[in-house]
Amino acid sequence: MKPKLIRRTEAAAMLGIGQSTLSRMIKDGRIEQPIRLGRRVVGWREETLLALLGEKRDGAGQ
Repeated sequence: MKPKLIRRTEAAAMLGIGQSTLSRMIKDGRIEQPIRLGRRVVGWREETLLALLGEKRDGAGQ
């Protein structure tokens, strides 16, 4: 089964952040670079974002 790819807008919503914050986090290295799907289209593997959400959730209580 092919991994599901999450586009930029959906990724930002999934993480509960804005698109500008998402761009900043990519630039700062806090989120891995997206996979380029076309000239103007990028996405992340769903597992990558779910893992990031798990880290965010685990660190929230500290």
